[in-house]
Amino acid sequence: MVEVQVDLWELCSVALSKRLRAPIPIEAKMAVFNSVHTWQITHYIDKQREAQFQQRQERAEEPPSDKQISYAKDLGIEIPEKCTKKELSKLINAKV
Repeated sequence: MVEVQVDLWELCSVALSKRLRAPIPIEAKMAVFNSVHTWQITHYIDKQREAQFQQRQERAEEPPSDKQISYAKDLGIEIPEKCTKKELSKLINAKV
């Protein structure tokens, strides 16, 4: 991560220097660096959340687990054929 920050620092410094064609105050470099760094972190977190959401969506369409089936039967729930984890979860929640 430190290496990425150093590269980002250099990128911000060079980009600002080229645009302004003058020496850049350290405060300005820090402001740009912090803004870009915050964006990178936010972007990374958003991608991680999206991947987790996609995984949950895919798992929801799988057949129910043995524990889920056992619990549903203990509650007296009739399990429809080709029931998914998501569907059975809804049935269980409605019963509890």
